[in-house]
Amino acid sequence: MTAPSEEFLFVKGQVWFLQCDDISKLPKKVIYTPTSKIAWIDKSAEGRVDCVNVSHDPVSGERFTDHAYGATVPEGLRFGGDRIIVNSPHDIEIDADSLQRNMDFAKKIYPPEVAQHFSMETCGYWAKAMAFTKSGRPVSQPLAEGLWFIGAFGPKGIMMGPAYAQHLATRILDKLDGKTSSSNAQVYEDAVFVVRK
Repeated sequence: MTAPSEEFLFVKGQVWFLQCDDISKLPKKVIYTPTSKIAWIDKSAEGRVDCVNVSHDPVSGERFTDHAYGATVPEGLRFGGDRIIVNSPHDIEIDADSLQRNMDFAKKIYPPEVAQHFSMETCGYWAKAMAFTKSGRPVSQPLAEGLWFIGAFGPKGIMMGPAYAQHLATRILDKLDGKTSSSNAQVYEDAVFVVRK
């Protein structure tokens, strides 16, 4: 079995949810704020590639951007944010100040009758550690015959995960059928830079 060739870091994300009996007032689509993307472009231009895809500076530990995304689910609203580099995948302790700041940031997006409930007293929450690559690129490669590794999307999993999985499935099925990748799949691969051969 071959391990993925990228170097990984562990990044803690914090997620919170608000149960709602009536979800009709909530947006029907995924919410993704551009604030963090702009900050990551700025940090890259400064030569701080270690700050790309995270919300807190890995050197100082200080927050330099707000990162937030949310979705309406049958039970209510699920929202996430914060990308904090940690030393271990087991570091999932809640950072209460950072979580409340993320909730306050989300209050700017939602109608007041919903946003007034965004607090640690009324919402459930948890933290998780995710594997990000140091290069910032997702990884996809075979580990053994018939077994593939796909992951490390960083903060782009909601957007890229489904399309990436479909692309990988197409490549696997085409290979089983003795075909080469379709032209659309090849264009996708070239544009998104993510598939390793």
